[in-house]
Amino acid sequence: MKYFWIIGLLVMISTAGCDTSRDFTVVEEDQLTNVTIALAPSFQTPELKVVVELLYLDAKGKQVPFDPPIRDQFVLVPKATKFSTLRVPIGENRIIEVRGYEYGDLVLEGHQEFPYVGNQPISADITLDPIGIPLLIIDTPKSAFSPGEEVPVEIKVK
Repeated sequence: MKYFWIIGLLVMISTAGCDTSRDFTVVEEDQLTNVTIALAPSFQTPELKVVVELLYLDAKGKQVPFDPPIRDQFVLVPKATKFSTLRVPIGENRIIEVRGYEYGDLVLEGHQEFPYVGNQPISADITLDPIGIPLLIIDTPKSAFSPGEEVPVEIKVK
């Protein structure tokens, strides 16, 4: 009988401090994130593969990809703008990272960080910037040269 009173007292103490009539709001599990991507004005390339990836910051500030990854991939041409809509889980600390590849080499990148997202849709407008020194295309009408010969050469930012 002594054990019954102790258990009953513990149940009364544990339920007395709890609010059992809380209201719960139902939220959508994911939201749409719109990403607008444009090429940097100085960059010219016939074809560029762009990968948009959504990351988040963990408690230590490290950029972490979603699992499974949230990505969109498409081909972007000069003077074109691409709108990408990604469906992402709601939460905080979102980063939209964009990478541009040409022939497998990373040539452009851009990112935008959102310190707080909550349950609201976010919209990013990202311009891709060249990585390091822009690659150069050297174009000439000749493939063989004589010593001392002057040859017209066109150099373009790649």
